Amino acid sequence: MKAKNSHTRQIILLIICLFFALGVVFGTFCAIKYNVNTATATAPQTVPQAIFIFGKFVFAIWLIGFFPFGIFFVPPVAAFCGYSYGISSTAFLLSKDSVMFAHFSVKYLLYTIALVLSACASMHLCFNTYKSSKNPKIILPREKQRILIEYIIILLISFLPLSLGVGLEFFT
Repeated sequence: MKAKNSHTRQIILLIICLFFALGVVFGTFCAIKYNVNTATATAPQTVPQAIFIFGKFVFAIWLIGFFPFGIFFVPPVAAFCGYSYGISSTAFLLSKDSVMFAHFSVKYLLYTIALVLSACASMHLCFNTYKSSKNPKIILPREKQRILIEYIIILLISFLPLSLGVGLEFFT
């Protein structure tokens, strides 16, 4: 049972990373095709605004995880985040602003860690919810409670790199 669970988690991580990478590639191609090197970056004005801007996808992915059909919505959200990252990074590279690109890359690396952590946990919970909806006796009530507590802890942990990224946004 433990080996199968580990194999499932590896497949989920592979799916999330694949969708994110496809989003980055598609965003990069779109940015090059439409010549977005004249785009300007606008920074959030307040810390709550920055947390909302960068945390809304992490929170949306986390919320989707409670539903069994959410397994079909988490990878496209990860792809959309990769798409926005691809467009933004290409815009900074094409504008030849290497300092802004380095600052942007570190910040988005932290956001990507939060996104992947949240998306993998969400897909795993969706999968478990789907299995328990098919056969309610497969997961005991105490096990359900443990899974939900673990899921909430993962959300709180995923906000740590997000808050570090927001700190980089305002204090550098």
